[in-house]
Amino acid sequence: MPFSRRAALRTISDRLAQEIGPYAELAVSEAASKTDSIDEVIEQVSSEIDGALARRDFRDALSHGDLTILRRGYRFVARRDSAGLLMSDPPTRAISYVAILTFGRSS
Repeated sequence: MPFSRRAALRTISDRLAQEIGPYAELAVSEAASKTDSIDEVIEQVSSEIDGALARRDFRDALSHGDLTILRRGYRFVARRDSAGLLMSDPPTRAISYVAILTFGRSS
C-alpha cells in the first residue's frame, strides 16, 4: 500500500535533507507543486544532489520500498542490536501513532 501523498513527500524531504540539508523541504515542496507523480518529484529533487552516485543512491533508496506503508496486522521480527536496543526487521518508522503488541518466549 502506498503512503499518503503527504507522508511520501515528508519521507522524500527527510531523505533529501540527509544529502543537501534544510533546503530539501523547499525543493520537495516546489517539485510537488508541479506534478502529481511521486516518482517525478523524486527525479526532480535528485538533481539537487551533487554526484551521480549519490543521486542514484537517493533514487534507488526511495524506489525500493522506502515509500511502503505498513498496515494494521503487519508482522515483523524484532531483535536487540549491539547496543541492546530493540530494532525491527525490516527497519520501520512510525509516521504518526503506532501500537505494538508483542509475544514470545521469555529468556
